[in-house]
Amino acid sequence: FITTLQFMLVAGLIVVGLLAERKHATLAYLALGITMALPLAAILAYGLYLQLRPALVRQLRRNDPLKQKQALKEILRMPRKQAIHHLVQVLMTPYETPSSDLAHSLAVEGLGLLKAEEAIPILCEALNHPSAMVRAKAAWALSEIGDPSTIPNIIPLLGDGSTVKGERERPVSDYAADALAKLSAKKLVKAFGEAMQGRIGKWTKTQLSGK
Repeated sequence: FITTLQFMLVAGLIVVGLLAERKHATLAYLALGITMALPLAAILAYGLYLQLRPALVRQLRRNDPLKQKQALKEILRMPRKQAIHHLVQVLMTPYETPSSDLAHSLAVEGLGLLKAEEAIPILCEALNHPSAMVRAKAAWALSEIGDPSTIPNIIPLLGDGSTVKGERERPVSDYAADALAKLSAKKLVKAFGEAMQGRIGKWTKTQLSGK
């Protein structure tokens, strides 16, 4: 946005300079006025956009579980591209307090339900989120998208013993194991389990030896 404004200003000043050189004073003043007005109009429009962002996106950020869940349902009814854009926007909001957990978690859940391949990079980042709930949901969302290239990103969570609070309290590692199984990486899950228990199986030895 800033780069665009700079380009508009520089281009406008070049036009003003050319007109001034050719002694077209009236046109030069007109071009100068337009050059100054366009960036200002763009800034005002951008500010208006920030103020008028969809109420649903703002609602998803509120610390009200019922309204947040309802907001997610409404966002998922939007055109796919627009819904993904809004959910990514929510997920990119800085994590400030534990009350942000649900907003980020619901955004991740929405991206998983939409199987948003374009959101894979930010979902991989969410695997390192401060909240165990968000990390677990991110593993699930990536398994829903089904891209095997994300397997290496999920594997470290097999050692994450943080508990995810909810209807069923399970460690993040369980969600990671489920995600990897869905991504056809059951052998990796088994090998990791054996290694954690001090038992190295035949398959693991083969992988470690590279034979």
